[in-house]
Amino acid sequence: MNKLTTLSLVGLALLSSGCAADLKNLEQFNNSLAAIVAGGQASPMFSQNTMSPNATGAFQSKLAPFSNDSVIAANWESAKPLVEKTVRLAACGVGPFANNGGQDEVEAWKSLGRWTDPDVKSPIVYGIFPLAIWHTQYHSKSSCMSILRTDKWAKPSKNTLAFRVQFVSDASDETVYINYLFRVIDDGTWVFNKAYL
Repeated sequence: MNKLTTLSLVGLALLSSGCAADLKNLEQFNNSLAAIVAGGQASPMFSQNTMSPNATGAFQSKLAPFSNDSVIAANWESAKPLVEKTVRLAACGVGPFANNGGQDEVEAWKSLGRWTDPDVKSPIVYGIFPLAIWHTQYHSKSSCMSILRTDKWAKPSKNTLAFRVQFVSDASDETVYINYLFRVIDDGTWVFNKAYL
C-alpha cells in the first residue's frame, strides 16, 4: 500500500468513528501553525470576555506588586499598561475556536502582535500564550477569571521583570498559575517576552 492510500484509510476511519470534530479542530490548528511559519496572521479574530468596572478595579489592585523593592516599583509604573493588557488577555481571552483551547492559545499569542518582544515572534519556537480559562474544567468560558494573588516578583536582569499570577474562577474556585516575563527593549519600550504555566 502506498502512503496516500494508508493516510486516506486512516482519515476515513477517524471520520467514521465519530472523531470528525476532533479532526476539524486538528486541521484548523495545523492551518494556523502553517500560517505562522509562513509569516502570516491567523484568519479569525481573537475575542475576549468583558470585565465589569468593579472587577476591573479589583483586577488592577491585585495585579500590583507587593514588593518593597524600589527597583521593581520603579519598573512597575512604566510596565503597568502592557502588563495589565497582557494579563487581562490571559484572564478573559476565549479565542475564535469553540472547544479548542490549544488553537486559541496560538491565536492569543498572535493577537499580542506589536507588544511582543521582537526577538520572540513565533509561538512554534517559544510556546503558546496560556489562557487561564482553558486550564480549568468547570469555569464558564463566557466570563473572566479573577486574580487571587501575584507573587515571585523578580528582576532576572536589569531590563526584565518577572512575576507569577494565580487566577481563580469565582464560579468553580479552580485556580491556574501563569508565570510572565517582560523586557525593556533598546528604545525604552516594555514588550511581552513569554508566559508559561
